[in-house]
Amino acid sequence: MCRDGALHAEGLFMATNYDEIAELYRDSKQAPWRHHIELYSLLELLGDISGAAVLDLACGDGHYTRILKRLGAAHVVGVDLSPRMVELARAAEQDEPLGLEYFAADARDHQFQGCRDVVHAAYLLNYARSGDELFSMARAIHRGLKPGGRLVTVNNNPMQQVGSFASSRKYGFIKSVDGEPRNGSAILYIFDQDGDEFVIENYHLDADMHLSVFREAGFSDVKWHLPQLSPVESCTRAEYWADFLRDPPIVLLSCTKQVSAN
Repeated sequence: MCRDGALHAEGLFMATNYDEIAELYRDSKQAPWRHHIELYSLLELLGDISGAAVLDLACGDGHYTRILKRLGAAHVVGVDLSPRMVELARAAEQDEPLGLEYFAADARDHQFQGCRDVVHAAYLLNYARSGDELFSMARAIHRGLKPGGRLVTVNNNPMQQVGSFASSRKYGFIKSVDGEPRNGSAILYIFDQDGDEFVIENYHLDADMHLSVFREAGFSDVKWHLPQLSPVESCTRAEYWADFLRDPPIVLLSCTKQVSAN
């Protein structure tokens, strides 16, 4: 079945060279919005993962891989396309051993067959430029999960209005697009980090396509979730975060691998 375009190439093509910006991207994880909104929302959606086997796809420098392990996961493996990112993750593991393993590979080519309770995949899906590419990601995630296992991910928000793309400037980044987003359009994240600017290129696929592709790939309970603000910030600085949450640049998605009926 064609899902809005053919698969573009062998392997996952990414216009952004993470080997060149690895340290800057790693440091961007310390921005306040990452902690008070992104991390808080992910942890709320993940729930208790004590004793779980977790696969962290698009793990980057291992930021979330380490958090998942500290939350009590029994075994966590990280996979990322960028060799430099994996080097940073392994260096962090060497500095503070947690029993984590990292592999440099296309997220769609991992070798973990049906053995994970949870797949975490922060900002993986927004690199799909067509429905076929998204389907290949969904099938790889499905392949790594046990029946009844869950995917939890944070993603570029395909439902955000273009008029809100600059509203995140005070949080350290804006988004940019040429015209109105269409399926396959490039979405640029432009980060300003203490005067150091770097750009990440994502791609737009509409919200309904995500839902239909994951259902076709064998998932149930496919749901979007709006990001939430941590209670501490909500009580003390809710007004400051209002621009972020009014029409958020990011969104979360969860789903469950269907259990085959016998």
